[in-house]
Amino acid sequence: MKRNIGIQDLRVALEEKYLKKIKPLINSLKKNYDFLNEQEHRRDVEFYSLISHSICINEHYAIKYLLGRVKKNLMTDIYISMYLHQSTVFNVTCLPGNKNRSKEVLIFVSQHFFNNLSEDEQLAIVGHEVAHFMLGHLDYPVHEILNYPFELEEINGLKADLLAWSKACEITADMIGLVANDFNFKAYSTAIIKHFTGLSDSSNSTFNIIPLVELTLDQYDQMANDPKFEGSASTHPLIPLRVKIINSVTKSLLIKNYGEEFDEERIKRGKREYNKLINDLIKDIYPEMLPGIFMGSEILPTMAYAVALSDGNIDAKEERAIKRMLPKSKSTDKYLQKILEKVNVQPNKDTVQELINDSIEVGKRNKFTQHTLVPIIRVLLVVAASDDEIVGEELETIYCFAKAFGFSRKEIVTILKIHNPIHY
Repeated sequence: MKRNIGIQDLRVALEEKYLKKIKPLINSLKKNYDFLNEQEHRRDVEFYSLISHSICINEHYAIKYLLGRVKKNLMTDIYISMYLHQSTVFNVTCLPGNKNRSKEVLIFVSQHFFNNLSEDEQLAIVGHEVAHFMLGHLDYPVHEILNYPFELEEINGLKADLLAWSKACEITADMIGLVANDFNFKAYSTAIIKHFTGLSDSSNSTFNIIPLVELTLDQYDQMANDPKFEGSASTHPLIPLRVKIINSVTKSLLIKNYGEEFDEERIKRGKREYNKLINDLIKDIYPEMLPGIFMGSEILPTMAYAVALSDGNIDAKEERAIKRMLPKSKSTDKYLQKILEKVNVQPNKDTVQELINDSIEVGKRNKFTQHTLVPIIRVLLVVAASDDEIVGEELETIYCFAKAFGFSRKEIVTILKIHNPIHY
C-alpha cells in the first residue's frame, strides 16, 4: 500500500508519547478547576487586545503571495489571517480563528517580521505557527497549568511532562516550518537567530549574520558535551538545539521527500530513522525527556528506590514518581518487582547501601562517565523532591553513589541548585 508523506508523519514521537501522559491528567484537572475550561474566553480577550492596535494585512499583494506559498507547500486549505502590530520585541502570536470557521488560524506579527526577515525566513515562521494550529497544540491550557500552584500530589508530575510535551511540539512545528519554506534550512536557522537576537539584514554591513549559524551549531556541541549543563525549564527548546535539528534532518526521507508517494513500510522506516536522529540530539540537552536511555544500565531504577528508601520508607508519591520516569515495558516491570522484593524483605540502611553498591558495580562495568551520570542524578533529585522535600539522607544516598565516579559534595549541591526539581 502506498501513500504520500504528510504533516502527521512529521509529528515527532516524543510529542505523541507525552500527549498520552498529559491528556488524561489535564481532563481530570478540568473537572475540578473551572478556570482551565475558560480557554475560549481568554483567547477572545487576547484577540480583542491584539486587534485593537493591529491591522489586517491579508489583502496586501505580498501577503497573498506569502500565505499562498505556505498553503501550497503544506498542501492545506486552511484560512490564514495575518495582522500587523507594533512591539518593542520580535513577537509572533498564533490563535484559532472564528468559531464559525474551524479551519481559520490568526497570526499576529510585529513590525520585526517584515523589517528583519527575508521571504524564506518569513515562510518558515508562518509555517511553524500554522503547524501549532493544524496539529492541535493550541487545544491545551499549557501556561495556565504551569503557572498555577497545584499541589504536587494533585498534578502527579504533570508540569514536567507538560514542559517536555511543549518542547516536542515546538520541534514538530520547526519541521513543518522547514517544509513551508521549501526546505531552506539556512534561512530557517537565520530566522530563529534573528527572532531571538533582534538582528536584521541591515546588520550585514558591519556584522554578518551567516556565520552565526555555524557558531550556534558549535554552541550546541559545547552544551551537549558539558556534563553539568542542563536545559532551562521552558516550553521552548534552546536555540542551539533547534538550529541543530533543523540542519540535521534535511537529508532524512520524511523531509527530503515530503508530499511524495512511498510504500507504507518505507515511510515507517523513515519515521523511525527521523525520530532516532531527533532523539539523539535531544538527549544530550534534555535527557529527562528520554528516560528510556538509562534503562540498559539498570542504575536509574535501582538508585531511585535507594533514594526513596533513604528516609526509612517509600511513600505513594515517591512510588508514582519512579514509575512515571521509567519506560513502560514488561522487562521494566519485572526488574522493578525484583527491587521491591528486596526492599520489602529488608527495608533498612543495609538495603540502601546494597542498592548503591549494585549501581556502582554496573556503572563501573559499563565505564559510565560523569557526562552519562549527571542526567541520572537529575532524575534522582526529582524522585527525592516528589514527596515535597529533599532530606539529608536522600542527598547522602545520591552522593554515596556519585562519589564513586569522582563527584564531590559541592558538585552534587551545584546540580541540585541548577536543576531545582521542586519546580516540577
